[in-house]
Amino acid sequence: MRGKVVTILGLVLVIACLVINISMHMPWWSYIDIFFVFMAVFCRLMTFVVGKTSPYAANTLNRIAFWCLIIGIVAFIVTFFVLQG
Repeated sequence: MRGKVVTILGLVLVIACLVINISMHMPWWSYIDIFFVFMAVFCRLMTFVVGKTSPYAANTLNRIAFWCLIIGIVAFIVTFFVLQG
C-alpha cells in the first residue's frame, strides 16, 4: 500500500512539474526529462495493477521503470546544462 501512495504522489509531482514548465514557455525538447520520469512512474503504477495477474510482467515493468528513471535523470542533467548556456 505504501508503494502505491508514493507512486501516486510521484505522478502528481510529475504533473506539477509539467504545468510549471509549460507556464515558463520552455523549448519543446526540454520536456524529454519529464516524459521519461512520467513513463517511469506510470510503469511503476502499472506494476501494482499487473502484479497480481502476472508477476513476470510486473518484474518487466519494474525494469522498464528503472531504466526510464535513469534516462530521465540523465536527460534532466543535460537539459539543465544546455539551458544554462
